[in-house]
Order: sequence, then C-alpha cells, then structure tokens
Amino acid sequence: MAIKLEKEYYTTGEVARMLGVHYVTVFGWVQEGKIKAIQPTKRGWWRIPREEVERLLNPEKSRN
Repeated sequence: MAIKLEKEYYTTGEVARMLGVHYVTVFGWVQEGKIKAIQPTKRGWWRIPREEVERLLNPEKSRN
C-alpha cells in the first residue's frame, strides 16, 4: 500500500512511523547525513522534505 504524501515537510516522528522505526533512529540518520533535513523552526526541530521521504520510501527508484 502506497503512502500519499501531501505535506511539503515532515517531522522525524512522522517519517519514523512511515518507515516503521523509532523517531530517535530517524534523528540519528539526520545527524549522520543519511537523511537530508532542515531546521526551520526557532526551537530547532528537524523537518524532512517530501522528496527525501519519497526517496526513503522507494529506495529502488533512487538507485536508477
């Protein structure tokens, strides 16, 4: 079943739920540079762009 991505940016928690991992895992991947993310909020929360979430959900497409 495909996930419909409607938002421009997603939180680490939202991405974690989509991938079936803990949000701390996603945060670690951001810190390691495995996931591209930005920190647009004053509190410093990470936001992951829709294109990056699509890449994570469809790894076979990103290899081609």
